Amino acid sequence: MKLYEFEIGTQPVQCGCCDYYSLAERGKCLVCPVCFWEDDFDCVTDEEIYLDNQSDINRDLTLREARNNFKKYGAWLNEFRGVVISKEERDSLKYESRNI
Repeated sequence: MKLYEFEIGTQPVQCGCCDYYSLAERGKCLVCPVCFWEDDFDCVTDEEIYLDNQSDINRDLTLREARNNFKKYGAWLNEFRGVVISKEERDSLKYESRNI
């Protein structure tokens, strides 16, 4: 998988699942190259109440479940470990942990 190529002057935004700044924008159903979560419209906000909503496009997992899976497997589902970017590529991205 290839990282997004951001336009000059634009900054990547933070993925709702893995907390890496890897998306061109939020809520546009873009797939994160770090965790492979499809950033759906239900997780655009980072409020606690949205963590337990099931995601229709992400196999009915909640964002909370996907985040836990990322910590465990390095992808939102174990089966996607082989398609996410390498740890070296991931380490080149900005990361900021959230407490939610």
